[in-house]
Amino acid sequence: MTDIQCMAIKASKDDRAFQILDQKLLPQTKKWITVSNTDEAYEAIRSMQVRGAPMIAVVGIFGCAYDVINRTHELEAARLDPLCVTKYTWKNDTFGTSNSFEEASEDDLVKYLTDYAVSALKHVTKSRPTAVNLGNDVEEALAMIEKSREPWQQIGNQLLDFAFDKMTNYQHADTEIGANGVEWTRKQFGNDPISVITICNTGSLASPGIGTAFGIVTCLHAAGLLKHVYILETRPYNQGSRLTAFEAMEKELPATLITDNMAAAIMQKDKCLKLAIVGADRITLHGDVANKIGTYQLAVLSRVHGLKFVVAAPESTIDFRNKDFSTVTIEERDSDEVTKINGQQIADPRIKAWNPSFDVTPPKYIDAIVTEKRVCAPADIPNVN
Repeated sequence: MTDIQCMAIKASKDDRAFQILDQKLLPQTKKWITVSNTDEAYEAIRSMQVRGAPMIAVVGIFGCAYDVINRTHELEAARLDPLCVTKYTWKNDTFGTSNSFEEASEDDLVKYLTDYAVSALKHVTKSRPTAVNLGNDVEEALAMIEKSREPWQQIGNQLLDFAFDKMTNYQHADTEIGANGVEWTRKQFGNDPISVITICNTGSLASPGIGTAFGIVTCLHAAGLLKHVYILETRPYNQGSRLTAFEAMEKELPATLITDNMAAAIMQKDKCLKLAIVGADRITLHGDVANKIGTYQLAVLSRVHGLKFVVAAPESTIDFRNKDFSTVTIEERDSDEVTKINGQQIADPRIKAWNPSFDVTPPKYIDAIVTEKRVCAPADIPNVN
């Protein structure tokens, strides 16, 4: 496969950059942004032009891969014409034992590009600290790069192949999550259509495939099991109103947008509302789930009103290093996201605002975790291999 495309990303092995859909501008504007290096990928992730744990992981690794490929092309050009070295930003870099590029051996160039790739991968993981998929995938990429015996000309291509494989794996995982979610739902509620409620955006804009939680919603609709989906607007960044509502309309789903503080009211009103489905940015071994702010209160409300509460995520979202969130950084974002909308001040400028991007739902409120390989209780997460 030399080309790959989904709703939010386009990439080709024949190019030296890839494109992402700027999700900050949706639904009013569809604008594709070109990303050619690690810094551009980092900024796209940090600023939330791209978001969703699986998509963040893919974009981060693609950015590093094209960065290494572009540096490789510069090195190849300088080998053919040493006089052009002075125009490159790396002209004063050290190249192994020979110090200068002009005297660098093949082994020196292998070490130089390996170190460059490792540095890029480690840097991009700092873009958003709570979502674990990027860190897990980078760890796998680092192990591959450091064990590689490829010539220096192929290190970037090897990393790009890895990025393509990861994107394909996430697409397959989404499909299996959807199928597993439908099977579990049918076992719980039979064949009568039900209403569901969801938060944030967990569909095709958040993952390379059909999505995780919203992928299940899409599959329920296809199976004739979806009566209605209620989409929380998901303040303060409004991923529900801007992105999930957009996807629902594109897919012609029976959907209604509600504000976050209407969740309890709709649970009281709609007697067919049986299920809350959410995604995850990190799942610990204890079964705690970090997801978009507002998920925890949705879980508590679901328990009070008798709804089943389900988390959908690929198994790369499981943090096998941490039992709980005591040592995990929960990202806090700029207060302007709360006090302003589209740059327009809506709160008194003197007021302080707290803006955590995620909250943590304890396992006691979670009925099932749906992955591409299984449906399990939070208590069974330590047994996932």
